[in-house]
Amino acid sequence: MPLIGIRNEIALNQLQIIPIQNLPIVTEWNIIWSKGKRMFPAAKAFLEYLNLEKDRITAENFSLNEI
Repeated sequence: MPLIGIRNEIALNQLQIIPIQNLPIVTEWNIIWSKGKRMFPAAKAFLEYLNLEKDRITAENFSLNEI
């Protein structure tokens, strides 16, 4: 279960994380787009933002330490 999906329940002590060997499963996310299409300025700005802030976004939203 993605951590972001159960964050509130963990904070309210309705669920707890039980450590299990070889977990959590680490995944990698990618953003794709068609090279043949023109990228609008908003899309370019969004990609730049993600590249600059990806570590902070990950730590704030997907880290076990933040719960």
